[in-house]
Amino acid sequence: MSKIWDFISGPRLYRYLDSSSQSQPYEANIFEAIPDYIFGTTRFCIGLAQWGWPMALPYMLKQALYSSADQLSLRCQSALSYSIGAVCLLLCAACCRTLGRSLNPTYSAFTQSLRKARRGFTAEDKESLSKYDFDFWAWPVEFKATQTQPLQPASGPAEPVPHPLDWLLGPASRLLVQTIGIRMTYPGCTALMNAVVRPMLQQTRARLQGLPFPETEREFIETVLQFAQQRLGFEPGDTALLAWSIGGYSATWAAARQPQLRYLLLDATFDNIEELAVKAMPKFASWFVRYAVRHHLRLDNAEQLCRYPGPVKIIRRTQDEMITTGRPGELVTNRGNQLLLALLRRRYPNLLPAPGAAGGASDGLIVLNCFLARGQKAQLTEYLASVGYIGDEACLRHLANSRRRRLRQIGNQNPGRQIYPLDIGVGLGQADRVSVLLFLAGKLMVNMESTHCTPLTPGLFTPPWSELTEPALCDEAELQQFKIDDGQLLISDPSVGPSSESDASWEPV
Repeated sequence: MSKIWDFISGPRLYRYLDSSSQSQPYEANIFEAIPDYIFGTTRFCIGLAQWGWPMALPYMLKQALYSSADQLSLRCQSALSYSIGAVCLLLCAACCRTLGRSLNPTYSAFTQSLRKARRGFTAEDKESLSKYDFDFWAWPVEFKATQTQPLQPASGPAEPVPHPLDWLLGPASRLLVQTIGIRMTYPGCTALMNAVVRPMLQQTRARLQGLPFPETEREFIETVLQFAQQRLGFEPGDTALLAWSIGGYSATWAAARQPQLRYLLLDATFDNIEELAVKAMPKFASWFVRYAVRHHLRLDNAEQLCRYPGPVKIIRRTQDEMITTGRPGELVTNRGNQLLLALLRRRYPNLLPAPGAAGGASDGLIVLNCFLARGQKAQLTEYLASVGYIGDEACLRHLANSRRRRLRQIGNQNPGRQIYPLDIGVGLGQADRVSVLLFLAGKLMVNMESTHCTPLTPGLFTPPWSELTEPALCDEAELQQFKIDDGQLLISDPSVGPSSESDASWEPV
């Protein structure tokens, strides 16, 4: 009975290695080919219904409202008969495909290898199964990640504010996100996109299954990190993450979970998907789109990035057409700017306080926004000269003084483990404060002259700048007394010696 079930529910086979180790396409017999066509057509119709129900719903409601009881009864009977016929057709197709697979010696040998691998996945079983190219979902599980606890909010409520119409808006917004919203956010999960890239995915038909909701994305990146650390032996401090576009959510979540990661490179990403979702939908539905995003598709990269204390580089595409809320390539509406502002507010609150906070941040914010509206190097240089920029060396001196005060404060008072926020900006004049702010913005964000989908320039794939590791900000005494690890400050143990590199010679302050 188990063998019959393997033929019924088994994966689709595409290629296999023959006795001479040559790759051959799998030739399905007629009993397999026709049912496969029927199942493929069924999947296409289901996908079409998922996309087209909003357009068909008004017509169906109109027909229901303006039809008599007899007409409605007749339509329901017709729909029921069509449904029963479709189910019978699918059952016949499944039986026919089962017969065809059982008569095919190649598929029979494949199911035998797959059944053996599922009982105990040894190296021999893996080698035997690697001779076949089939749907990836059927590959036996080689590594199972442990469940992790969700991140607690840094501030504010964990859930959106309740709405009086939650009983109605909740199911409606969930339906919108499940059908249209998630596919507009992640086009790669659509059947059409999978069909386009299918010829390029010969190796084990490696495509993701299911829908990439935020909780699923978190599980994906957590599994990758656990596999790298537990199976491959990578230490968190030796791991750097490069994230492009919407992948910034997974990377910032991983960085918030493991602050000891070496560094982050965030390419063409955004602060929060809410404004981008509102831009993509009709204006009259903006309030409903915001509700749906906040409840079911909350991708808050900025909040997660602010929890990470390590080096960060934000790469902004100057002609980006995807993450701008204005015209394509309009730098001032690029959401990467808001990601940078959130990071600056977290790490240097005296240079750029939070909105509504006291401290005269308006001038610095205006100058910074004008700076971010310029993408070409010549424009940036000209603008720096026009605002009285004090120079990189002067900015580095101010940063060195602030860093030294913070190290001394942590070493003497032990207020906490985080090096951030720094107090730079206290006691500085307006010109110096604005200059340091522009200097830091230029270090944390770099521009790339390209559109959203252009491959990243190799020269930008370099470690980010950080005042924690900048040689110009560290003197020899600090290098011997302090070091940064896991986003915390470690102080050397004098009894072992400040120059020792053993783990026993360093203690958390």
